[in-house]
Amino acid sequence: MLSACMMRGIRYESRTAAVEAFIELVDGVHHFDMAEIAIGTPLRLKQTYGEGLMVELKMTRDYRLMPDEADTEVQTSLRSFLRSLKTRFPQIQVVDQFEDRVSLRLPINTAEIFRVTFDVLLDAHRNRAIEDFTISSPTLEQVYFDLAKTQLQT
Repeated sequence: MLSACMMRGIRYESRTAAVEAFIELVDGVHHFDMAEIAIGTPLRLKQTYGEGLMVELKMTRDYRLMPDEADTEVQTSLRSFLRSLKTRFPQIQVVDQFEDRVSLRLPINTAEIFRVTFDVLLDAHRNRAIEDFTISSPTLEQVYFDLAKTQLQT
């Protein structure tokens, strides 16, 4: 907070304006560079709050089928694939899903989990269950969304 020492000798109107500007700075963090000042560096935020692995999948779609039939087939194969992943990784969470794409989070990030996840996804890719996949650490944007969710829940 602004110390009394800093405020000594400043007119009341100026002091009030300085305090209001400080409160606005603290309350109004809307940009990443402002958040870095208020919360910490992006690397520190990712290390503190960005735990786990993010997995993004694109399911295989049969383009020879009519769109509605292809959507139904994709959803069926997606449900089946997610069930098999849940048996292998009980702690996996679905973060987002849209049509033939799904984002998942594994809350644990170790070399062994990464290796097993990669092997499972590569095997599914070879068997044409999934068309494409990525494995990454959470992005800074995902970290901010998670922080915002926890702030709203409290």
